[in-house]
Amino acid sequence: MQIEGWVKATDLQTAPPGVALGVSAAELRAEPQRYAGQVLRWTLQYIAVQKADDLRPDIPTGATYVLARGPLPERGFVYVIIPDGKLAAVQPLPPSPTSRSPRAVRQGRSRYLGNPVVDLISLETSP
Repeated sequence: MQIEGWVKATDLQTAPPGVALGVSAAELRAEPQRYAGQVLRWTLQYIAVQKADDLRPDIPTGATYVLARGPLPERGFVYVIIPDGKLAAVQPLPPSPTSRSPRAVRQGRSRYLGNPVVDLISLETSP
Protein backbone atom coordinates (compact mmCIF):
# COMPACT_ATOMS: atom_id res chain seq x y z
CA MET A 1 0.00 0.00 0.00
CA GLN A 2 1.29 3.45 -0.91
CA ILE A 3 -0.03 6.76 0.41
CA GLU A 4 0.70 10.18 -1.02
CA GLY A 5 0.04 13.51 0.65
CA TRP A 6 1.27 16.96 1.49
CA VAL A 7 3.02 18.10 4.64
CA LYS A 8 3.57 21.74 5.59
CA ALA A 9 7.26 22.66 5.49
CA THR A 10 6.99 24.16 8.99
CA ASP A 11 6.01 20.72 10.32
CA LEU A 12 9.26 19.27 8.99
CA GLN A 13 11.59 21.75 10.68
CA THR A 14 13.91 20.24 13.21
CA ALA A 15 14.66 21.81 16.56
CA PRO A 16 18.13 22.76 17.72
CA PRO A 17 19.77 20.23 20.06
CA GLY A 18 18.18 20.27 23.51
CA VAL A 19 14.88 21.82 22.32
CA ALA A 20 11.76 19.64 22.59
CA LEU A 21 9.03 19.74 19.96
CA GLY A 22 5.49 18.39 20.18
CA VAL A 23 4.98 18.74 23.94
CA SER A 24 1.44 19.96 24.64
CA ALA A 25 0.42 22.24 27.49
CA ALA A 26 -1.80 19.41 28.74
CA GLU A 27 1.25 17.13 29.01
CA LEU A 28 3.13 19.87 30.85
CA ARG A 29 0.28 20.39 33.33
CA ALA A 30 -0.11 16.62 33.87
CA GLU A 31 3.60 16.08 34.65
CA PRO A 32 5.05 19.49 35.64
CA GLN A 33 8.15 18.07 37.35
CA ARG A 34 9.10 16.02 34.28
CA TYR A 35 9.42 19.11 32.09
CA ALA A 36 10.86 21.61 34.62
CA GLY A 37 13.94 23.25 33.12
CA GLN A 38 13.45 21.75 29.65
CA VAL A 39 13.48 23.97 26.60
CA LEU A 40 10.40 23.80 24.37
CA ARG A 41 9.60 25.34 21.02
CA TRP A 42 5.96 26.38 21.07
CA THR A 43 4.03 28.65 18.75
CA LEU A 44 2.31 31.22 20.97
CA GLN A 45 0.11 34.21 20.26
CA TYR A 46 1.13 37.16 22.41
CA ILE A 47 -1.81 38.98 23.98
CA ALA A 48 -0.49 41.51 26.51
CA VAL A 49 2.68 42.58 28.30
CA GLN A 50 2.14 42.75 32.08
CA LYS A 51 4.03 43.31 35.36
CA ALA A 52 3.80 40.49 37.91
CA ASP A 53 2.14 41.18 41.25
CA ASP A 54 1.22 39.22 44.37
CA LEU A 55 -1.60 37.46 42.50
CA ARG A 56 0.98 35.61 40.35
CA PRO A 57 3.23 33.92 42.96
CA ASP A 58 4.89 31.77 40.28
CA ILE A 59 6.40 34.89 38.67
CA PRO A 60 8.82 37.13 40.60
CA THR A 61 7.02 40.28 41.78
CA GLY A 62 7.69 43.16 39.40
CA ALA A 63 8.96 40.91 36.60
CA THR A 64 7.64 41.59 33.10
CA TYR A 65 5.71 38.76 31.51
CA VAL A 66 3.58 38.22 28.43
CA LEU A 67 0.18 36.60 28.63
CA ALA A 68 0.05 34.37 25.57
CA ARG A 69 -2.43 31.95 24.03
CA GLY A 70 -1.24 28.51 23.14
CA PRO A 71 0.72 26.57 22.37
CA LEU A 72 -1.21 26.89 19.14
CA PRO A 73 -3.54 25.31 18.12
CA GLU A 74 -4.40 24.77 21.82
CA ARG A 75 -6.63 27.43 23.36
CA GLY A 76 -5.04 27.67 26.82
CA PHE A 77 -2.85 30.41 28.22
CA VAL A 78 0.86 30.58 29.01
CA TYR A 79 2.85 33.08 31.07
CA VAL A 80 6.13 33.98 29.33
CA ILE A 81 8.61 35.72 31.65
CA ILE A 82 10.69 38.29 29.77
CA PRO A 83 14.28 38.86 30.91
CA ASP A 84 15.23 42.54 31.27
CA GLY A 85 17.64 42.28 28.32
CA LYS A 86 14.82 41.25 25.96
CA LEU A 87 12.20 43.75 27.20
CA ALA A 88 12.99 46.38 24.53
CA ALA A 89 12.31 43.80 21.79
CA VAL A 90 8.98 42.68 23.27
CA GLN A 91 7.33 46.00 24.14
CA PRO A 92 6.91 47.32 20.55
CA LEU A 93 5.35 44.10 19.19
CA PRO A 94 2.15 44.61 17.18
CA PRO A 95 -1.11 43.16 18.55
CA SER A 96 -1.37 39.37 18.43
CA PRO A 97 1.94 38.38 16.83
CA THR A 98 2.86 34.72 16.93
CA SER A 99 6.21 33.47 18.12
CA ARG A 100 8.03 30.14 17.76
CA SER A 101 10.80 31.17 20.15
CA PRO A 102 12.48 28.64 22.44
CA ARG A 103 11.31 28.85 26.05
CA ALA A 104 12.57 27.17 29.21
CA VAL A 105 9.89 25.65 31.43
CA ARG A 106 9.88 27.33 34.83
CA GLN A 107 6.70 25.60 36.05
CA GLY A 108 4.38 23.26 34.21
CA ARG A 109 1.35 24.47 36.12
CA SER A 110 0.90 27.80 37.93
CA ARG A 111 -0.49 27.69 41.44
CA TYR A 112 -3.91 29.31 40.96
CA LEU A 113 -4.86 28.96 37.29
CA GLY A 114 -2.78 25.99 36.18
CA ASN A 115 -1.16 27.86 33.27
CA PRO A 116 2.41 26.93 32.30
CA VAL A 117 5.10 29.47 33.26
CA VAL A 118 8.09 29.66 30.89
CA ASP A 119 11.16 31.88 30.45
CA LEU A 120 11.82 33.50 27.09
CA ILE A 121 15.22 32.51 25.71
CA SER A 122 15.15 34.30 22.33
CA LEU A 123 12.51 36.15 20.36
CA GLU A 124 11.35 35.04 16.90
CA THR A 125 8.04 36.57 15.79
CA SER A 126 5.83 36.70 12.73
CA PRO A 127 2.73 38.86 12.14
